[in-house]
Amino acid sequence: MVFVSAGPFVYSSNSMATKIVNEMKVFYMKKCRNSDYGNTYIDGLSKMRINQKFFDFSLDVDGEVIHVHKLALAIASDYFAVMFEADMKERKEGTVKLQDVDVVAVKALIDYIYSGFITLTEENVEEVLSVSDIFQMGWVKEECVEFLKDTLNQKNCFRVRKLADMHSCKGLHDVSHKYILNHFDDLIAEEGLLLLSLEEVFKESNHKICPTNEYD
Repeated sequence: MVFVSAGPFVYSSNSMATKIVNEMKVFYMKKCRNSDYGNTYIDGLSKMRINQKFFDFSLDVDGEVIHVHKLALAIASDYFAVMFEADMKERKEGTVKLQDVDVVAVKALIDYIYSGFITLTEENVEEVLSVSDIFQMGWVKEECVEFLKDTLNQKNCFRVRKLADMHSCKGLHDVSHKYILNHFDDLIAEEGLLLLSLEEVFKESNHKICPTNEYD
């Protein structure tokens, strides 16, 4: 046994060590993060959907029933999160009827919720934008906006601008409106002009004759 002298006192090194250890609470902590957990979680949800397990909610779209998990919908969509949090009849009944929406677009969004991927085409993008706006799925809506900007042409510019106004897409409105002003002479013969009222035609003509700096 070794003794340690400290002034007039003599301590046993063993007893001192024991006292120090007893008084000290040593914790070893390591925070671990599984970098693949997100993918594993999504894969798990997708497998449950494929195997039709643990469904607890359904969407009725024009008579076609789509079975889903409330948790998945609530995470991806503020629309459904509010629905499930509030004391609404849909929450109690376990189903919701969706009217005036495109079933193909709804399915595309459900596929996205369970996979993180969505395929946009010129045939489905406008309907997907509309439904993503209803479901309050901001990322998908923004992807639709960018797709429409990239595919803007003489045949769809009036329709796209109208769609932008319906769903409060200011950036898309500005781009499509500027396109219309720049190509108005060529657009007169296009079918898209039929979407405009006579008053709107005069308005477009006036914009062409007296352009403003709003979209410069």
